[in-house]
Amino acid sequence: MSALIVHLLQKSFGQQPVLRGLSFQVEPGAFTFLLGPSGCGKTTVLRLIAGLDEPDSGTIVLFGATANDPRSRLPPARRGIGMVFQHDALWPHMTVAGHLRFALRGRAARGERDRETRRLLELVRLAGMDERLPATLSGGERQRLSLARALAARPRLMLLDEPTRNLDRPLARPLRREFARVLREEGVTVLYVTHDHEEAFSLADRLVLMDEGQAIAEGTPEELYLRPPDARAARLLGLTAAVRGVTGAGGEARTPLGSYPSRLAPGTPFVAFFRPEDFQVGSGDQGEPALVRGSRFLGAEREIDLEIRGQEFRARFPPEIDPRPGSTIRVLARRAPATFAESAR
Repeated sequence: MSALIVHLLQKSFGQQPVLRGLSFQVEPGAFTFLLGPSGCGKTTVLRLIAGLDEPDSGTIVLFGATANDPRSRLPPARRGIGMVFQHDALWPHMTVAGHLRFALRGRAARGERDRETRRLLELVRLAGMDERLPATLSGGERQRLSLARALAARPRLMLLDEPTRNLDRPLARPLRREFARVLREEGVTVLYVTHDHEEAFSLADRLVLMDEGQAIAEGTPEELYLRPPDARAARLLGLTAAVRGVTGAGGEARTPLGSYPSRLAPGTPFVAFFRPEDFQVGSGDQGEPALVRGSRFLGAEREIDLEIRGQEFRARFPPEIDPRPGSTIRVLARRAPATFAESAR
């Protein structure tokens, strides 16, 4: 039995459609990520699943029960769901331990509440901070407290709405790993919303790509990134080095970086997507001349904007590759691009 089934959800606010027949499933114990651009409806989905808003149509099935059936609608408190938001939403007057005791009230006797409070604080590495107030905590510590508070209700499904978005990247990365460790130890099923490719690729068991209120592709991170199903998915996954052309007599996709086999008919207009890491610098006469348009040092790598025969690319190289803007380097492609008919979105 699936932990969550979302089937043909529709939701509009006024005259503005937000969800347009959204469907996907989440399996028990899995880390499923909704990945898509801002404004595609990701947060709206979480609010509908949690029961904070109602869909215009469609069904939400939680562990076999239809949560939004008008005849037997499950209120938010009975859906077995925990939520962690971008903003921690902590109570400023309440101590760290007080947040957990409050969340545990009515669920256990006082002695058990105290034991569970200590266990959760140790789990999220806030032990010893029992009497501190939220204002004295760092951003990462506040989000860890938010997670512990959500876990205190013993949810079967945890909804996370970009919980590290408001943190600096050096802080966000370890906190993501910490969230994953805690949630996997607790055996909680997770639905995690993000627009960050790195976050989704590094943590997800399964990705659902969202765009314009629809799920346009599902699969593991590796499946979708290495073999995107269509041009629309390729763009959402960050394969932005798009090259256009017309297939040759044998159906091959002819690009400025070489010809590659394709499944398209001869004479078909196509768009081919190279991944930024697909490129390498050629030596001597190897590779195609590329005009350097710009360069950005990213620490472990350097991102360079290139132009080859009028086509623009974004490529990533080792940091020691540092050509001047306006200069020319030779570039090779290490792997065939993902190629689709030009009419595909």
